[in-house]
Amino acid sequence: MILITRPINEAKILAKELKTFSLPVIIEPLTSFQYYKKRIILHDKTFFIVSSLQTVHTMKTNKRNYKNIISQGKFLVVGMKVASELKLLGVNNIIKKFKSSDSLFKYLLKKKKYIEFKVEYLCGSIINDEFISGLRKAKIKYKKIVLYKTIAVKKISTQCLTQLKKGQIKIVLIYSVYSAQLFLKLLRQHKLTGILKQTCILCLSERIANSFKDKMPPQNIYWSHNPNQKSLLSSLKSINKKL
Repeated sequence: MILITRPINEAKILAKELKTFSLPVIIEPLTSFQYYKKRIILHDKTFFIVSSLQTVHTMKTNKRNYKNIISQGKFLVVGMKVASELKLLGVNNIIKKFKSSDSLFKYLLKKKKYIEFKVEYLCGSIINDEFISGLRKAKIKYKKIVLYKTIAVKKISTQCLTQLKKGQIKIVLIYSVYSAQLFLKLLRQHKLTGILKQTCILCLSERIANSFKDKMPPQNIYWSHNPNQKSLLSSLKSINKKL
């Protein structure tokens, strides 16, 4: 059985896809979200950074409030799915798409040499601290605009606990560093860290997978070649064949 820890809406979509491959799943969202309405002013030299689907969902939920940046803003986007959802929302001016925050940062460093600009990072309450730290050290002008709050679950559901204790869950899908840290915290809380000895963890990226380093057998830690759903599913199929 495969444990999906994504937020409920994305988890349901993924579960349907996995069922087409005859892979049994259990959904256990580790987070939920509270969306905010923020006043954002457009400037010619500003690029808006979007790296999460939840940012897009916030803009969609409060579309009237963000109509100016949707129609006129210049966007730098991390993730092909995020870019696709922004286009569906009505964003036409996506300057460039990136596979990771690292590649975005390198792009900003190069751009800094030629023109003056600043970035506004449209994000949630939980962010990529390494990316922000990099912007600060490189003296790239930025502003963090929190559009939603991430709310962590306080405990694992009874259904999921039962499956974990029985050893029925063979693979756990983890999509962020925050979710990785939260999952480990919940396992400690329920005194279930022992399951990591016989469970495989599949992460969206190596950076996320590093959260499990020294906490479980290294041969049980996997990550997708590219940080996207297609690559993750490819890795999942390969792992599932080995089990």
